[in-house]
Amino acid sequence: MSHNPALVLITNVHEQNYELLLKEVQLDVYVSPHTEPARKDVNLMNITYDYFTDRLWIGHYNQVLIMVNGLLAREFVRIDSSATEYAFVKAFPQSDIVSLSYASTSTSYSYAVIRNGKKMRVKNGSQDGTLTDFGDLLPIERELSVDDVISPGDLEDLQADRSSEEVEMTVEGLRGSSVMHRLVADYLGGLELYSEGLQAIPVTEFVRR
Repeated sequence: MSHNPALVLITNVHEQNYELLLKEVQLDVYVSPHTEPARKDVNLMNITYDYFTDRLWIGHYNQVLIMVNGLLAREFVRIDSSATEYAFVKAFPQSDIVSLSYASTSTSYSYAVIRNGKKMRVKNGSQDGTLTDFGDLLPIERELSVDDVISPGDLEDLQADRSSEEVEMTVEGLRGSSVMHRLVADYLGGLELYSEGLQAIPVTEFVRR
C-alpha cells in the first residue's frame, strides 16, 4: 500500500450537498458513479493512500470539508493563483483553504494555506531540497525543532555519511513532511493521517466524466 495522501481541507463549511459544492468550485466534471452501487464502507482511512487523478472523494468533519484528489491538491501549491483557486476563494471567502500532500516513495511534500482569501503560506519540496517557499512561517513551523523531526541517533548517522549541505536538505525535507502531517491533525481535531479515527469520517466518491 502506498502512502500518498492528497487532501484539500476547507473550514467553516456547513453545506453537505456535495454536487452543489462541486458546481460552485467549478469541479462538476466529477460526477456520482450512478451505474455503480453506493459503497457504505468508504471512509477517510481507506481512501487517503494514493495520489488519485480520475476520482475525487468528499467528506465532512466538524464543519471542515475534506476533498481527496491529487490534481486538485496541486492547484494550490503555487505562488500565483490558478482558476481553481479563484473559484474556491470565491465560494469560501471566510475559510481556511488548506492543501496537503505527501509521496512516501519520493519523500516529496507540499502544503499551502489560504486564509480569508489571502495566500498565507506555500511550501513544497523533498529530502532533496525545497522547491517553493512562500509566505511567513506558520506557528507550527516555528515550534518544530530538529529533535521533533529526526532522532539524535539518525542525525548522527546522516552527518557521518553526508555533507553538511545534504544533511540540511534532508532535515528540511523531514521538517516539511512533519508540518504537513501536523496540519492534518490541527484541522481534523487531532486526528492524524493513517490513524483509526479516520474511519469515523465517511466520504462520497465521484468520478471524472
